[in-house]
Amino acid sequence: MDDIVKYRQEIDNIDRDIIKLIEERISLSKEIGQVKRENSIAIQDDERETSIREELKQKTRLLKKSDVDEICTILFKISKNNQVVETLYLEHN
Repeated sequence: MDDIVKYRQEIDNIDRDIIKLIEERISLSKEIGQVKRENSIAIQDDERETSIREELKQKTRLLKKSDVDEICTILFKISKNNQVVETLYLEHN
């Protein structure tokens, strides 16, 4: 049972690291959103998303490619939602 506790603690630490990295990603995404607004560039960039998905699928060792797709879908959705929210906020203030 001690092994389970140890493994779970390690997983908990990794989960905290993942959240921290996602928050860093969101922060950078908001900066990108600002540059896009200033230059009238669309938030949606299918070519970029496809490129990221393919690169990550090639680099994964343990995840199924469909899992990588799901993770990317969630990350891209969060990023785009934050860019849209930021845009709407700035337009109304």
